[in-house]
Amino acid sequence: MAQKRCPYCKKWFKANLRKGGQQITCCAPECRRKHKLKWSREWHRKDPAWAKCRYPKVNARLRATGYWKGYLLRNPECAERNRLKTRERMRRKRAEQRNSCEVMRDPLGYLEGLRDACGVDVCKPGLGGAISSTRGGPTAEDVCKPGLGEGAVVGIVRYLIAKEVFANQDAMAGTGAARV
Repeated sequence: MAQKRCPYCKKWFKANLRKGGQQITCCAPECRRKHKLKWSREWHRKDPAWAKCRYPKVNARLRATGYWKGYLLRNPECAERNRLKTRERMRRKRAEQRNSCEVMRDPLGYLEGLRDACGVDVCKPGLGGAISSTRGGPTAEDVCKPGLGEGAVVGIVRYLIAKEVFANQDAMAGTGAARV
């Protein structure tokens, strides 16, 4: 059998006959480890569904054995980063919960606040909300048109306010219909 060159250590080796000509690396443990790692990465890249299904199982096993606690004790910089990210994630979650509670308490007031904000910050391109179209459709500037009067966003918010007013019988009886 002809000699092959190992792609990792670049040494020539004679392939094992029992491998049937499929041996890629020499027998050095370091080369075999590198090849296995490359093969594993490639396989996971080709099949992301497997990794998505496998990750929760592996993570559950690591939690059950206490691996993560030991890891965080050995790596205090990771523990600090984890603390900061958790703190930020919880801050965002609480803000979203407060916001959703405010919307449910006074949906009409929330929509009116959106309408008032449309003239100030929501429709200004360049503040992070403007997304340009990639298919030749309307851009955020076309929809909002901040310098040309009310844009489509303001119209949509007005429509939602009117819909909320007419859906709420108490608002119709009071002064809510005049606010549209």
